[in-house]
Amino acid sequence: MPVGIRRVRSKERRGCRIYCVFCKPDKIDAVWRTIGFADRRRDYACDKHQDRLDPQLDDGYMTIADEETWGRL
Repeated sequence: MPVGIRRVRSKERRGCRIYCVFCKPDKIDAVWRTIGFADRRRDYACDKHQDRLDPQLDDGYMTIADEETWGRL
């Protein structure tokens, strides 16, 4: 399993269906998702398209506070 990708949990499915973004317009249930924060867009995929997910763990974005702390090193 690639780093930055994990299985979709059953509690994430409560109240809604999660479909593979690569199988559109067919509605195939997603099994895998990229790991991200709540404000980041997540991609979902079935077993067939798991290798097409792009697990970007670090997008290079630094807040002003991060820049002041880590940018000086």
